[in-house]
Amino acid sequence: MSKKRTLRNVEAVHQMLAGEHKTQTKTTIGFTGKEGQTQITHKPGDIWEETDSTGKHICWWELSESGTKIKYNVHPDVAKAMHEVRRYLNTFPNCPKEVCTCTVPSNLDKKFKRATGMCEDCTVTMETRLKIRGEFNEYAQRRMFENATKFFQDADVEIEKFKESLKKTEFLSGENGEIEKWDFDNVEEVIKNMDDRYADYRSNVLEKLQGQ
Repeated sequence: MSKKRTLRNVEAVHQMLAGEHKTQTKTTIGFTGKEGQTQITHKPGDIWEETDSTGKHICWWELSESGTKIKYNVHPDVAKAMHEVRRYLNTFPNCPKEVCTCTVPSNLDKKFKRATGMCEDCTVTMETRLKIRGEFNEYAQRRMFENATKFFQDADVEIEKFKESLKKTEFLSGENGEIEKWDFDNVEEVIKNMDDRYADYRSNVLEKLQGQ
């Protein structure tokens, strides 16, 4: 399933939950067969809501192309969209589709997905082939560099947050909850020193990994 289609499904779910989906603006009368009620002959593809005598919602129905009535607890569009989203989240974009057999991902598979975009079996198979071809060390080095880059991207954000916290001069006292003022005359110097040391460390690590 394409990312574009997945986004449309997610949008449909949000619209249904907000009561803004196009299907929720239609008035559909369900077939009950009771005397005095309007009876409708549904055609394949029709969706209708079943209610009790007080108008309280019971369930949703859909008539499939084969003529089978399918019962849903939620609106069929929502059920289908949620199914597509779950299926997409359980797919592995980098697995060879013609050989991958992972249909029920384990927690380990999900960990491998975050690292390689593949399930455990496909990752092991790929790395084994790289070892046979003598290309594993280069692959492992590239992976370490990519992981380090991601680590420093996250660290950059945390460093900025910490710098902002240093600029604040008021803190809650740990004993009685009163506001205690701390004065840092050299706060900018402290921040600059921290920035310089962090930048040097990041540069050294990335250069070492890239140059190995």
